[in-house]
This record gives sequence, structure tokens and C-alpha cells, in this order.
Amino acid sequence: MPVKLDTTVTVMDMVAITGVVISGLFFVFGYGGDIETNTKEIEHVQADIARIESDSDVHEEKMVNLLESVREDAKDNFEKVDGKLDKLIERELNGR
Repeated sequence: MPVKLDTTVTVMDMVAITGVVISGLFFVFGYGGDIETNTKEIEHVQADIARIESDSDVHEEKMVNLLESVREDAKDNFEKVDGKLDKLIERELNGR
């Protein structure tokens, strides 16, 4: 049994097709706005990340410099204590 298709286009067909096309356009343009909003948010987040990394680099450099000075102070103090211990040992050895 062959199926016969009616090839005539009615006004209701045109209204339905127009409605589908318009709703599709709203759907696509709605996503365009969301994508634009997300793009702006991503740019703000990237700017924040760059600022945080810059601040982190500055703090890291300060910490490295501080550790270096503490290391030098500790070395100086160790040398002073070592010298004083040597003097005490010599005094004890000479006193016997």
C-alpha cells in the first residue's frame, strides 16, 4: 500500500515553520549572550590569576631574601660560638 503525500503547503504549515525558526533563533542568540557573559567572567578570572601570580612572585622573592639573611646571620653566629669554644678549650688545655 503506497502512502500518498500531500505536497500542498497550508497557512498553518507556514505558521508552524515560522514559529520553529523564531524559537530556534531565540535559542541560538540566548546562548550567544551566555557565551559573552562567560567570556567576560573568564577574562576577569585570568586577570585575577595574573595579579595573584605577580604578588606571589614578589612575596617569594622577599622570603628568599629573608632566608638568605637568616642563613648568613646563623653562619656568623656559629662562627662566633665556634671561636669562643676554641678559646675555652685552649684555656682548659693550657690550665692543666
